[in-house]
Amino acid sequence: MQTRTARTARTKAWAFLSIATICFAAACSNLLDVKSPDAIDPGSLEIPANASLLVNSAIGDFFCTYGSYVVASGLMSGELEDGTLTAARWSYDRRDLDPNETLYSTNDCTSLGTYTPISTSRFTADHTLGLLEGWSDADVSDRQELISEAATFGGYSRILLGEGFCTAAIDLGPQLTSQQIFEQAI
Repeated sequence: MQTRTARTARTKAWAFLSIATICFAAACSNLLDVKSPDAIDPGSLEIPANASLLVNSAIGDFFCTYGSYVVASGLMSGELEDGTLTAARWSYDRRDLDPNETLYSTNDCTSLGTYTPISTSRFTADHTLGLLEGWSDADVSDRQELISEAATFGGYSRILLGEGFCTAAIDLGPQLTSQQIFEQAI
């Protein structure tokens, strides 16, 4: 008798848990559809009123890139010495960077990366330039000046890319030589 009572109680408990789980799942069907409060839709920022902000962002990306590029190229040329206790930057100083090493290619500009930061600053400048060229002078009061600044920093980024790398691809395009990249910078 006691076994039958325990079995009935277990069956009722499983039935209750099953119904509760189904109700919980149905009530929380949009549990994974959470909007991140710190994520901003880029389209909402790419408006003529923010043209100066967009150009300043491109300039900021370039200066972060440039600082990293100066240190990395200074270490490789022997103009700078690595005085850190970690071995992370020694390959720059020894001039024996392994192509499989991610330090120079994928790191950001605060970690002495070069290729990714240069590509980021080039893209930011080019994208901003494209937006500015799509707007009119009536939309943006100092549009011509902003166009020249965006084009300048896009060109500077290409100069660093051509100077620092034998070949590179831009925007999923074909592999370009340094000379071809320099021609795009003009």
